[in-house]
Amino acid sequence: MRRAVSPRTTCSALGRALAQAGRLDEAQDHLDQALTGFAELGDLTSQARSHSNLAYVLTQRERHGAGSRPGRWDR
Repeated sequence: MRRAVSPRTTCSALGRALAQAGRLDEAQDHLDQALTGFAELGDLTSQARSHSNLAYVLTQRERHGAGSRPGRWDR
């Protein structure tokens, strides 16, 4: 029997994939959702992973001159 994947994990994986594809706004939205969900659960490991992925999004924004937009870390 397969174990169900949580919506937080799905948002995190989708955010990473979108970031790799250069779809940074969508990536940030999904990663913000994942981070919120992991925080509600108290899952520190997954929160750290989400922060790392969000840092990648910010790095890509700077690299492409897109600037940053407010995210969960600004709240």
